[in-house]
Amino acid sequence: MSKIENPALQRFPQQEAQIKELMKREKDFACICRDYAEIVYQISETERSTGQSVGALADLIELRSDLERDILDRLA
Repeated sequence: MSKIENPALQRFPQQEAQIKELMKREKDFACICRDYAEIVYQISETERSTGQSVGALADLIELRSDLERDILDRLA
């Protein structure tokens, strides 16, 4: 990521060092974290937008939860 901190680090602050290390070492984990950042951004944008359907927001929130589980599985 650039200077902006990945939301995974904000979501799991106790595992910050482990997340950063895994992001450097494992390409798949870094992709999960990038996907997570994109979903968090999309949810934020969808919440601000009045033209988005409730279903679209629910789908994004479910995807975010799936990615959070993936991150936690890799940290275990």
